[in-house]
Amino acid sequence: MNSTPNTLPAIPIRKDDHIVWNQSVKLASMLYHWKLVDSYESILRLVHIQQRYLRQEPFKHDNTFLPQLEEQLPKVDGHRIWACFHIGPYAIMARALIRLGYGIAILLKDDVFEEQYPMYMQQFKRSFGREPNAGELQFVRSSGSKSLIQLKQLLKRGYHVICYVRPSRSSV
Repeated sequence: MNSTPNTLPAIPIRKDDHIVWNQSVKLASMLYHWKLVDSYESILRLVHIQQRYLRQEPFKHDNTFLPQLEEQLPKVDGHRIWACFHIGPYAIMARALIRLGYGIAILLKDDVFEEQYPMYMQQFKRSFGREPNAGELQFVRSSGSKSLIQLKQLLKRGYHVICYVRPSRSSV
C-alpha cells in the first residue's frame, strides 16, 4: 500500500518559490471567503507563518514576480486606475509602474497614511536606492474634501492611481 505522509518537508523547497506563495495566497483567500478564518488579521498570521516556514522576508528584492508582472502588464497609452488587493506582495504593482517610468498616486485613508507613510518611503528607498521625486510618487488622502479633484488632476498629468483594497476594511 502506497501512502505519503501528511507533513511538510523539514526544509522548504526554494525552487519555484513563487508558485508556493501564489498557492498560499489562494488558500488564504478561500479560507476567508468561506469564513473559516475570523478576520483579516488571522489571514495575515497564516501568511506570516508560511513566510517564516519558507524563510521569506516580508520585503525582498524580487527577481521572479516583478519581471513577470512587468512583462505581463499591458502597454498603455495614458493613465489608469489600478485596484490591488491588500494581501501578499500587493506593493509590487507600484514598483512595476515606477520601474516602467510611470508616476503613481496612491489613495489612502488618513489613518493608513499616518501609520504607513514611513514604510512607503522606506520601501521606495530599498527598491530604488533613493528618495522618490514628486514626478514618481504622490499620496492622496481619501478623507480630504478635494481628494477626487486631486485624483482627477493627477490622472490628467499622466499619473497612474493605485487603490489598495482590504477584505475587511477598505484602505480608501
